[in-house]
Amino acid sequence: MTSNRPDNAELGVNHETGRWIGDISAARVDNLWRQEDHEAVMRNLRSADRLATEVVQYASRQAVEQFQRTPQGRMTMDNPKLNIRGLRLPPGTVKRLSETGVFARPEVSLEYQGARKRYVVRGVESGGAVTELGRYVTFAQENGEPLAWLQPIDSLAVNGVHAVVVAPVLTRVEMFRAGRTYEFVITRHRPSEVHNGGRPKLLAEEVFRGTNGYLGLELTGKDKALSGSVLPQFFSRAGEEIAIPAGFVPVAKALTAAVNCIGCASSHYVCAPTAQARVDDADIERLAEPDLAVSTA
Repeated sequence: MTSNRPDNAELGVNHETGRWIGDISAARVDNLWRQEDHEAVMRNLRSADRLATEVVQYASRQAVEQFQRTPQGRMTMDNPKLNIRGLRLPPGTVKRLSETGVFARPEVSLEYQGARKRYVVRGVESGGAVTELGRYVTFAQENGEPLAWLQPIDSLAVNGVHAVVVAPVLTRVEMFRAGRTYEFVITRHRPSEVHNGGRPKLLAEEVFRGTNGYLGLELTGKDKALSGSVLPQFFSRAGEEIAIPAGFVPVAKALTAAVNCIGCASSHYVCAPTAQARVDDADIERLAEPDLAVSTA
């Protein structure tokens, strides 16, 4: 009697190469397990292992590249909330600041300059302190250099607004003090690229964040002479010191003084524009005006 079932020769290694192990097994019902069967199983296992390894390697490369594209490995965020608020203070702390009359405005906004045909970022330096606590917001250039104000703001009240700043890129630097404990954050703000003549988004990038920093000096009292020359220390959860980026150390020292400045009535970091800057601004405004002269023959 002749069987229609394929014999061993018909199911050789070359014939089975590339076939799924399930198909091979179904064709071998009631047959003995052979070397070809083992090799087919191993091929499938090796393929699955190789695929898993390649997926993990790809994900790792993408994560490293994204990390390296941003300053100090920090993520660039298109986060509207970060443009409005800097430090994330508890509601009770915000209420206490209001009760003591310390008023800081961390929000930044995107504005359009018609004369220069460009978008800029606007902020307001503000804040001050009382004995128990202080909060201050100032602004710097992209890498921490001092920034000239657009105009100072004079007010009868203290611990409030001090100056308006406008620039293509603003770095907001904010500090809060409760006793001898400090919170500190640096964020950089810039317009996104403009597409099809539309209005850009205001991008926000976190440069540095320090929480529960400590400075064991009474800068509102007996150690006031050191104000402007000292900094709080910030530590990781593991107890390692987190260094403030070198370019932002001067503004950090200025803010340490500002959050200890009781009855603050003037700017601590932004400064008056130079005479040359005023001339440049005037020239740009003049060139932007329409030419009303009429030539005569």
